Amino acid sequence: MKQFIDYIPLLVFFSVWAMDERAINIAGFDHSIGGVFSAAEFLLAASILVYGSLFVYQKRLDKFQWITLVAVVLFCIPTIIFRNTDFLKWKAPIVNWIFATVFLASRFFGDKPAIEHMMGHAISAPKEVWHKLNTMWIFYFIVLGAINLIVAFTLSEDLWIKFKVFGNLILTFGFVFAQMPILAKYIEVEDEVENDKTKEESTSGKKMHYAIISEDIANSSAKRKASRPAHLARLENLANQDRLLLAGPHPAIDSTDPGEAGFIGSLVVAEFDSLEQAQAWADADPYVEAGVYERVTVKPFKRVF
Repeated sequence: MKQFIDYIPLLVFFSVWAMDERAINIAGFDHSIGGVFSAAEFLLAASILVYGSLFVYQKRLDKFQWITLVAVVLFCIPTIIFRNTDFLKWKAPIVNWIFATVFLASRFFGDKPAIEHMMGHAISAPKEVWHKLNTMWIFYFIVLGAINLIVAFTLSEDLWIKFKVFGNLILTFGFVFAQMPILAKYIEVEDEVENDKTKEESTSGKKMHYAIISEDIANSSAKRKASRPAHLARLENLANQDRLLLAGPHPAIDSTDPGEAGFIGSLVVAEFDSLEQAQAWADADPYVEAGVYERVTVKPFKRVF
């Protein structure tokens, strides 16, 4: 919904630009509607109206909405006054480069990279994944700004405006889609077979807990350390959904801090809709992919105390 609202001013801009120029009379004043300069006027008015309404409703705008609104004001006004589209042509490149700067700065200021602030509410991924994605977006905004600059000053007005309105959108959707393989393992997927959930609830009146008992290979410490952030991110996701009863590793010796002896396995007890869903969750554990575990067993678990 947010992306659609942000796109409304551009759709207004394109619609007005595509109109045949005509003169209308407003309160005794003749004004031209249609064409690029009229479209710039409507872009300015629509942006102020849309973002102003959002500010009144939400009591705030995010930093990217502020950047977009300020850029529209700064580049549309001289375009309208001086009847020169060069001002407007610089808007998309500069805005994209400002976005790249914000994403770059977020690596050094604040507790999270910018992309995690935007997507972290929906996806639980380790820090190294967020930093990797953040870097990808930095390069994307730099390149997209350069593409917009080349298109604006080398192609016709018709191709420039169509790219401005639709080309950027298509490229961005494609870029987001290309990141799905990186994010897929961190997105909790609902059980595809709804009947399993219905059957479970009808027979027991409540969801089941399942114990995931894992045994390590010999000398697993290095592999554990490399995959631990991703492993913990999935557990945190279960905990945030109030589905995690307990989780932890088995020390190799009789101590909570086994040191170099390391750990010989793990135990996770969590709520799932079915044994099949619990098994699928266990099979997707980053420790499994990294070869930490020699054996993984999933059993139903009934909590008494």
